[in-house]
Amino acid sequence: TFTMVTIRSRKLADGTVRYTAQIRVKCEGAQVYQESQIFAQKQTAQARRHRAGQSRWGDGQGNDRPRRA
Repeated sequence: TFTMVTIRSRKLADGTVRYTAQIRVKCEGAQVYQESQIFAQKQTAQARRHRAGQSRWGDGQGNDRPRRA
């Protein structure tokens, strides 16, 4: 199981910046899960990245991995 989290910033028309945390989980080379969330603060997006590493997808070594359909 491999979890990849990307944080991207985007400036809106009114000048404010939003941060998107995109989470992708791969198992045996196939993408098995994807989600994205938008945050107003970069710190909140980084906290989401940290939680993604500790979530239901196991320890990153293939333990407790999701099953492919």
